[in-house]
Amino acid sequence: MKVLRNTLLTIALLSCDGTQALHDPDQPSDELYICHSPHTPEHGKLCTDKCYEPGNPHTFCWLITKDGCNREHQHEWQKENCHFFD
Repeated sequence: MKVLRNTLLTIALLSCDGTQALHDPDQPSDELYICHSPHTPEHGKLCTDKCYEPGNPHTFCWLITKDGCNREHQHEWQKENCHFFD
């Protein structure tokens, strides 16, 4: 059972072409994912499949919400990322 699950997961990951956005930029959204991949050009941008580095567990996409950006921008993450909702 574990082998089947791992095989299906591998197939799903390999089917990604690395360019598909994880959101539709033409559709307004109350949630966006930001790439955390230090030392790459993708870091701090809207998340795509290019954000992930194979074998590197320290690359990921994290969620921000419009509600979190509606308040005064006191935190660094707000100052750096809330402009994506503009």
